[in-house]
Amino acid sequence: MKVKKIEANAERQLLIAIIMSSSFLKKIHPIIDYNYFETRISATIANWVFTYFEKFGRAPKAMIQDIYEENKKSLSTEDREWVTIFLEGLSQEYEKKGFNEEFVFENSLRFFKTQKMKKGIIKIEKLLDKGKVEEAEKLWLENRTIPTMFDLGFNPFTEAWVDEVFKREEIRVKAELGIEALDEIIGPIKSSWFILFMGPQKRGKTWALIWAALQMVMQGLDVVFYSFEGEDEDWTMRAWSMITAFLIDGEAQKLEFPYFADDKGNVVKYKKKTRPVMTPRNIKQSISKFNKFAKGNLIVKNYPMGSAGVRDAKAHLDAMGAYHNFYPHAAFFDYVGIMNQQIKDIRERYNITGMELKALAQERKMIVVSGHQGRRETLEKLNMNATDMPEDIRLLGHVDILCGINQTEEERKAGIIRYSALIHRHKKYATSMQAKVLQQLDVGQVVLDSKKIKAPELETNSDNSEYLDMEGDDDFPYA
Repeated sequence: MKVKKIEANAERQLLIAIIMSSSFLKKIHPIIDYNYFETRISATIANWVFTYFEKFGRAPKAMIQDIYEENKKSLSTEDREWVTIFLEGLSQEYEKKGFNEEFVFENSLRFFKTQKMKKGIIKIEKLLDKGKVEEAEKLWLENRTIPTMFDLGFNPFTEAWVDEVFKREEIRVKAELGIEALDEIIGPIKSSWFILFMGPQKRGKTWALIWAALQMVMQGLDVVFYSFEGEDEDWTMRAWSMITAFLIDGEAQKLEFPYFADDKGNVVKYKKKTRPVMTPRNIKQSISKFNKFAKGNLIVKNYPMGSAGVRDAKAHLDAMGAYHNFYPHAAFFDYVGIMNQQIKDIRERYNITGMELKALAQERKMIVVSGHQGRRETLEKLNMNATDMPEDIRLLGHVDILCGINQTEEERKAGIIRYSALIHRHKKYATSMQAKVLQQLDVGQVVLDSKKIKAPELETNSDNSEYLDMEGDDDFPYA
């Protein structure tokens, strides 16, 4: 019998997960049933993996090739051909730090339920055809769900739930934004959370989002970035400038780079540094260095302004999973105010967009990060607060963390920006604490250094400057 080809679907993703992840194996092991698999060869590979796991207590990863070599004589020619192709495609996964285990686990549960119901329906129909109504009814009751313990809710005060929570936390996605002082204030962010940056117009929301996306890629996470106003080339050059500190165009020149001249971050001085212009050669060299350290993957999808929204992103995520086996840990949306919801009322549009972004985070077990433009008054405001949310304050009800972008015109000229936690659902926070960050956006440097400070009560004095002539690329590791 010829083996049916397994497409890049839930079953294939389940096989990859049990081969690659010990924590995933521990969680899926109690409910595995080889009868749930669509094909014989999938069940065979799963059996190899769980036999290895029961013996050694870990996922086989690259050892799956040796396991196959030991067992291939027992397979048909068609089965050996399929496994060879499958393992060749899997080889690129060996060096990755991880994948979105939470989402794949939830997807696997849905797959198991679907398979159990499909197989149950076939048996029930056969019994009904034979007039065995009582047996068919009994089988229908037995096949309504797979035997998962918490389908109907949970009691938080049981030992079983304690074990379940710690298992879930073990595979939960955790990340940082890559802005050290702000990460200290808000702590690590987790999957199913919706993070929102809010700031005045042209104060660096997109810069902050791209920076955080690249930082998560450096942390080994798979990331998708949705832009609703940019061009592919412009977005790409911003990202290149962040990892190289190269100028996008023009000629090589000396630029002023701010630095903290005291421990508390009160005094900002400047040094001059010559930066080159991007060329195909130096960018390729820098990307090669970057890829040696960045274990995650990044996919960028640009849409024309006002042409797409959350539903379009969901369709894209489905396609990426089906065709490329890509289930990201984090999704960035740039930004709320220009996403299309086909809703005329702007207040309701903001509310629905925020609700859908939060729901997407929960459904896909992802970190979702976006930006939002503050009210007009924030252009002249020293410190943002949650009430600066424009149009519809209901959006505040959907976010887990709201980060304020604080910057006066004088600070913008001086390369200084301040981030603050305006809302945090999961941690004690103080709006009076801010992350003071030094930047040089002419060459994409969103974070040169950062310090925690108390929110200023007066305009920042940026006149205290000192110029030092410094050459070289020591401060830019991928340049």
